[in-house]
Amino acid sequence: MSMAIAIILIVTGFLAFAVISIRSGIFIKSITKSPFDGGILTFDDGPHPAHTPQILDLLDKYQLKAVFFCIGKNAEQYPELIRRIAHSGHLLGNHTYSHSLSSTFYGPEKYFAEISATTRILENISGQKIKYFRPPFGITNPSIAKAIQKSGLKSMAWNIRTFDTMTNNPSKILKKVKKYWAGDSIILFHDRLEVAVVAVSQLLAENALSGYARLDNVIINRE
Repeated sequence: MSMAIAIILIVTGFLAFAVISIRSGIFIKSITKSPFDGGILTFDDGPHPAHTPQILDLLDKYQLKAVFFCIGKNAEQYPELIRRIAHSGHLLGNHTYSHSLSSTFYGPEKYFAEISATTRILENISGQKIKYFRPPFGITNPSIAKAIQKSGLKSMAWNIRTFDTMTNNPSKILKKVKKYWAGDSIILFHDRLEVAVVAVSQLLAENALSGYARLDNVIINRE
């Protein structure tokens, strides 16, 4: 292999890693440790008409608060769930309007339109100020970074990925969360998935999340 080809492969590999690894912070610095007073659960891709209410019931039962990164078009379809999330004291986050893979190839202005539309929808429905953003699939690039910066939102990643989109076995999820759970944890779940409901139910029943951030409305509104 020639030196030129080797350099091209190295550069290509580095750029690919930078795009798919939001935690690398290469294009934009993202929050990778809980900014609250303990670990926190976060949920992507909602609201879901069946599973989001189940997650909310569990959080109410154990008096815990979470961060819900919602898709704009889903929020429009289920505004009552957005209101319930906010009125229950949880934090709403922006997860773009369409959550499409094609959006990761948008230019900064078009991607910014996805973010701003979703912020407007969430704030109008909930009355809550939106401060956090999570890019779909955890993908970042220069265009996405510019759009996030223009939006004024803070990018929030995670440090425990449950991979609930890749398994139907809640035991695998529980094992991983228990192994890595700490006071600075940001756990990534998807509230559109039944396995997430089961895993969260078991985690809370087993009191496995000691040191959970005791968020309340005052803290959420201040943050």
